[in-house]
Amino acid sequence: METILQANGKGQIDAVFAINDPSGIGAKIAAEQAGRDKEMFIVGVDGSPDAVTTLKENKSYVGSSAQNPFNMITIAVETAFKVLAGEKVEPLIKLPTDFITTENVKDYKGW
Repeated sequence: METILQANGKGQIDAVFAINDPSGIGAKIAAEQAGRDKEMFIVGVDGSPDAVTTLKENKSYVGSSAQNPFNMITIAVETAFKVLAGEKVEPLIKLPTDFITTENVKDYKGW
């Protein structure tokens, strides 16, 4: 993120979508250290405990698409047992996610 900020002047970045919460939090820190956090918003993916803490700061890190690891593994194991039993399973299984924001983080139950 430091390199991206150096390569793009003020006002050229208005949003960052990070691959996960640690990357998003790192982008937030880099933007703050460069004094540029007010010109962009940052979101990540996972709904991790660190993201919850960072969202509660109510700064430039404004959201995380929350995954539910317990639900993910439960569905994966159930699906694996179906496959082993010779049952037909859907080739694509979509899992619900919640978008956690600075506004609703207080209601998020976390992992």
